[in-house]
Amino acid sequence: MSQMMVEKINAMRAERGIQPLQVREDLVRCAYTRSEELKKSFEHTRPDGASYISVFDSLGYARPRVAGENIAYNSFQYAKKDSVLGYFWVKDKETAVKDFFEQWCNSPTHLANMMDPSYNYFGFGLSSNYLEMGCGSRTWGAQLFAQ
Repeated sequence: MSQMMVEKINAMRAERGIQPLQVREDLVRCAYTRSEELKKSFEHTRPDGASYISVFDSLGYARPRVAGENIAYNSFQYAKKDSVLGYFWVKDKETAVKDFFEQWCNSPTHLANMMDPSYNYFGFGLSSNYLEMGCGSRTWGAQLFAQ
């Protein structure tokens, strides 16, 4: 999904004459971890109170010199609980990526992160949670940017 998201971001960056971002696996893993943590604490700090940047330390990666984070959640129906399979996607990944991309594009501060020319690298993670009693699902997303 990171590749699908970065293609959308890079298309906008190209229109503005900004160099493209490259997906980096450490950023993808850290972004996924952050999306899981957002279930507990929807903040730019981690559930233990540390800055989001400390996710690199906890996963054994070197911290980037410059980094940024976008977070979001929505209640679109991406996941459905199944007693045998657990959670699975009921919308295609392309739709989920599109929905989160548009959500971030509609926020000036999130858009500024995506268009920041000081960033060269990117990672994206999504995590869903089925809400009990027929209330549907909620999905959390995190984008990480690095120099």
